[in-house]
Amino acid sequence: MSKVSVVVRYNNDIFKCIRTIDEVKESIHSMDFVEANIHHLTKMFKNNIFGKLAPCEKGLIVIDFKSHTIINLCTGLMAGAIKKGEENEQLKKFYEHKRVMLDEIDYMLDLRPFTVDTYNSAFKSDSELVFKKLQKLQFKFTDDELKQWQVWYKGYKKGE
Repeated sequence: MSKVSVVVRYNNDIFKCIRTIDEVKESIHSMDFVEANIHHLTKMFKNNIFGKLAPCEKGLIVIDFKSHTIINLCTGLMAGAIKKGEENEQLKKFYEHKRVMLDEIDYMLDLRPFTVDTYNSAFKSDSELVFKKLQKLQFKFTDDELKQWQVWYKGYKKGE
């Protein structure tokens, strides 16, 4: 299964874990998430697998309740979109709350108050932009996390 680092800042507390992309999709594409239901959020960190504020395997997702931003540096997840054929109960709830903005090709969800910043993890320049954005949002990195970013950067071929 594809793993991704997940970091959530909620009430100035930072939670870090590693989850499968499907677990992240399930958490974000939920009306409970949009409504900031704390019980829904804590379910994501049940049986916490220690994570870092740095990409792993498939990338990094940062959910910042302070700036109401989702930073998506991940292959395999389009935050705020549900593919046709993957309809579920949560999609019905988004329709009930009139929060489906587009349903022609895939379903585009209205995650307000969150904005989604999506970056392509296949490009080193996008990863560098994410790192700078996290600094601008005043996230603090441990020495171990900075090392993990360097490992991530080394994974790119020259010129990417």
